[in-house]
Amino acid sequence: MPVPNIIEFDVPIDGEHEGRIYLLWPCNWAALHRFVKEKFDLDPGDRDTWDGKCYFSQELDERLGRPSVVMALKSWELNQKEPQLRETNSYQLSLLAHECFHAAEWMLKQTSYVAPAIIPGEQWEAWEDAAYLLQRIMRRALEVLLNE
Repeated sequence: MPVPNIIEFDVPIDGEHEGRIYLLWPCNWAALHRFVKEKFDLDPGDRDTWDGKCYFSQELDERLGRPSVVMALKSWELNQKEPQLRETNSYQLSLLAHECFHAAEWMLKQTSYVAPAIIPGEQWEAWEDAAYLLQRIMRRALEVLLNE
C-alpha cells in the first residue's frame, strides 16, 4: 500500500475546547502503526482486521495538549457517476460516520462531557452536543476526502 494521504484539522468540541483530528487514507495497519509511532512515539496496537480505525489515548491527548484522534480509512473511493456503485458509496460514507462517532465520543469524554439526563418530552436534547460534534468532524473529513 502506498504512503497514505495525511490531513490534520481542528474541530471545536464545545464553547471551551478544541480537538485535533488526523485523517489517513488509504491506510492499512502498517501505515497507521508507522504514523503513530513516528509522529507521537506511541503504539496503536496490532489489530489488523478493520476497514476504518480510530486511534486515541490519554497519552496522545497529553502530547498534543488537547483531545486528539487519528482516524484511518483502509480505502476511500466514491463514484457519483456510476449508479451501480451506490452500495460501495453508502458503505464508505457509513464507515466514515462510524469512525467520526468514535472520535466525537472520545473527545466529549476527554472534556468531561456527561450526557444530560433525558427529560420527558425532550429526549432529543440528551445527545445533541454529540450529534453536533459528529456533524462537525464528518463535515471537515468530507471536505478533505471529496476534494481528492
